[in-house]
Amino acid sequence: MKTNLDITELLEHFRDDQDVMKSTRDQYYNVVRIFFRWVEINGFSWSEIRISHIIKYKDQLFDEGKTNRTIRFYLVVIKIFFKWIKENGFGNNIAEGIKLPRKQNSFSKKPLTKQQAHELLSSIDRSSQIGKRDYAFIRLLFVTGLRSVSVESMDVGDIKNHAGVLVVWYKNKGRRKKDRFKPLTDNCLDAIHEYLLTRAGMKDSWPLFASHSYHARGSRLSRRAMRNIFKKRLAKIGIVDKQITLHSTRHTHGALGTKSVGAYETQLSLDHASAATTRIYNNNADEEIILNNRTGKTIDELI
Repeated sequence: MKTNLDITELLEHFRDDQDVMKSTRDQYYNVVRIFFRWVEINGFSWSEIRISHIIKYKDQLFDEGKTNRTIRFYLVVIKIFFKWIKENGFGNNIAEGIKLPRKQNSFSKKPLTKQQAHELLSSIDRSSQIGKRDYAFIRLLFVTGLRSVSVESMDVGDIKNHAGVLVVWYKNKGRRKKDRFKPLTDNCLDAIHEYLLTRAGMKDSWPLFASHSYHARGSRLSRRAMRNIFKKRLAKIGIVDKQITLHSTRHTHGALGTKSVGAYETQLSLDHASAATTRIYNNNADEEIILNNRTGKTIDELI
């Protein structure tokens, strides 16, 4: 690369030139910074790196056990960076020939079974304010299939009547406005209503789900807090699995929905742009069919 800028200045210019959400710009910055830290640790000169160095970095990511999805994201960002390098006259696009790992035909997180989801919800003591809150937001995640980032930003006033149906308006991943809505089931509404009754003087501008800790009382319940709550609630019913996290509520919605009402309606519910993404949930049903082995058992009886 040909530039008088130091690496920090170069990365800041790259970050600021990306026409994406601020959070995504920060992710891009961190991914490229991690790559250049690897370059320095391995004694390479960052001004003279070649495609072979990126290939070595890619191999190390695989050796570290990173998922295909993570490696793919890292490499996409590095390719964007070196394309930007060329466009701005700082050097050649040495990453142009880098091949990306194939997309996985499965999700990195597992869904809960119907029985596990039921047991989790049933285990929550709803006699306290915190129990009412935890039950309400966990049930909402299961029933709507929404991401925690959408639930985190919800306000009390986002629950409205739309075409005769009570819905909650939310901000989707990568969006700046709350321009999507989800109908709320009676059980979800009852759970949310029961929780909101515990909060005196409630206003529409208040967060739908709030922290009730001593130091953050009344502030918005963060995604980190939701993740920790969900993890602790799972542990109480004996589920300790790195592949089951808060995001598993969305996969549970997808797996149960695909099996019970079909892929098309589940695709709409999850707001998937591609039907191929929703069809991945069929893998769970296919595996269950294989394990039941009805075909093999039938043939075994015939012969």
